Amino acid sequence: MRHPDTNGFRRRFRLAAGVALVAAGFFGAIHSVRAASAQRLYHKTKHGFFLGTPSLEVLPLSLARNAALRRAIASTDPAERAAALGEALETAREGARRCQRAERDCPENWYFPALVAQLQLDALLNVSDPATADDLKRSALYFSKSALRLNPYDVLIRSAYVDTLLARGEVDEALAFWEPIVDREYWYPPNHDILARILLRKGSRKGGGPYLARAAEERVLVHDPALRKRLENLARILAED
Repeated sequence: MRHPDTNGFRRRFRLAAGVALVAAGFFGAIHSVRAASAQRLYHKTKHGFFLGTPSLEVLPLSLARNAALRRAIASTDPAERAAALGEALETAREGARRCQRAERDCPENWYFPALVAQLQLDALLNVSDPATADDLKRSALYFSKSALRLNPYDVLIRSAYVDTLLARGEVDEALAFWEPIVDREYWYPPNHDILARILLRKGSRKGGGPYLARAAEERVLVHDPALRKRLENLARILAED
């Protein structure tokens, strides 16, 4: 009777396990390098680096944009003002390019697309060209949806998505998205702030009286003092009618 070659089996098993561990370590190392590169790009965009010379390389993009806008406001030269406004717009586009590069290396970072979506929305404030505004709105929707797919529970991500819908005029969609969140997380005051803002937008349309009344009812629950004061004034006006 022959006995199985247990020693040979063990050697083959150890060899296969060793190869698998080496391969896992190799691919893990590659992923770590790519994730570190993507994270570095995120921090560069959000916090900036005090290296180099161009403002988009040194400053957080939000500060670079604000600096460009300050130059535009202070300038009396139309060409210089146009160049500064163009630089402010470029911060949003640069953020989008960086986020897309980072997504290829590490798509799990939901903070990056949420940040970039907000950059697109901020850029809308100083853009008058309809085509450029539409591009920014599409970009904001793309990045806010990307972040939402990764983490549908983060407050900043959900807020960026709602702000994007409102910027696009999709008020009904924003309300349909936000009402279940308030029902589920009624205890969180900022949720009522966003609901009140959506209801005010909805109420500004034809036949929006019931939505204005609902917005006024939110005044005791909102967190933002300026919004609460606005809602209190609205409640007084509605009571007088």
